Amino acid sequence: IQVLKSEGNKAFKLGDFESALKCYDSALSVHPSHVQILSNRAICYIRLNRYEDALADAERATQQDPAWSKGWARRAEAFRKLGNLSEAAQSIRKALDIEPNNADYTNFLKTIKSEQDGRFDFPEAMKRFTFIGSDGPNLVVLLHGLGDTCENFAEFGRKLKLPHTSLLSLHAPFPLFPYDFLPDDEGRGSWFSSFEADGSIISPRDDDTRRINGLMESVRIVRACLERGCWASTNSRVWSREHTFVLGFSQGGIVAVELGLQVLMGGVIAMSSCQLEEWRCVGEQCATTPMLITHGLHDKRVPLEHARALFERLKGRLGAAHRAHDQVTWGQYSKGHTTPRSAQETRDLVAFLAPRLAVPFRPPPGAEEVRDPELLRRVLGLHPPSTPTSSEMEGEV
Repeated sequence: IQVLKSEGNKAFKLGDFESALKCYDSALSVHPSHVQILSNRAICYIRLNRYEDALADAERATQQDPAWSKGWARRAEAFRKLGNLSEAAQSIRKALDIEPNNADYTNFLKTIKSEQDGRFDFPEAMKRFTFIGSDGPNLVVLLHGLGDTCENFAEFGRKLKLPHTSLLSLHAPFPLFPYDFLPDDEGRGSWFSSFEADGSIISPRDDDTRRINGLMESVRIVRACLERGCWASTNSRVWSREHTFVLGFSQGGIVAVELGLQVLMGGVIAMSSCQLEEWRCVGEQCATTPMLITHGLHDKRVPLEHARALFERLKGRLGAAHRAHDQVTWGQYSKGHTTPRSAQETRDLVAFLAPRLAVPFRPPPGAEEVRDPELLRRVLGLHPPSTPTSSEMEGEV
């Protein structure tokens, strides 16, 4: 049984859900009430969009062992996919009763609650953004680095001069220094905790989840911002996921990669970035978003060897579909921990994006294409300006 379970887990991590399912089926034919394998097969069914089967396995797991939190978590996921948010919320609460400090369960409950009441409470910092509009069908989302601002990073995006492309530079949701006795450095933000209370840098440890929890919360917030403000179905024409690209620097690059693993988009670019060392879990979700990871040969903050090792670990985390199509590529350049300094790196960024950008949408005769940048303001809880002035605006409150 353990051999079959191990082979199933390995196949699952590679994104080969059908092979994983066969292994779990064989193991359960020998031990039908094995709760761990039932839970594993349930999440496998969910990845294969077989939600009723997933719910059946989750029910069996919770009946066999009510103290097994993953059984309740799988039950919650299955009910959510089936559209029963009430049962999903009750199930994830039972999982939290067993593991009250589980950040994934806490975030999942927040997601369910936001779906139940049709709203999402965005941090105040996220209500500060820079939008540079275009009449084209493409959207590049910019995520700045630690201690930077959305306004500064928007200037980098502007220099790329991408045709038919709007730019949306988001501000990180957390303060640079989350302690009252430390300066906030003029509202500069971070995507997850980086400093101890004494101002020193947090050293990564497997038992310290502060950075991981902050990262996953930022991913959740950015994803909600895109889903509700940029990809929402409205009477106005909005951007599609296929033509949405996320470009992040340093910390912002870490968020961009994690988002690209969860949501299939046009592409992700991460500059001077790497996965967090303490992030050991192989993601249960691996969307096949194309990715370009770039790094500096002389980066002292994140040494090249360290970043390259974590890049190889990232590739190992990805599913078979990613690897089969060589969806994740690496580039290194003569620079430090900076945005592109050479014409070659800039050309490579544009070359990655160019074949994936869409040509301008041409409405049929008599129809009018309407793109509504104010939707994001409304989603974030901002009042639209009384008199729109131009296609460029900064959303700061």
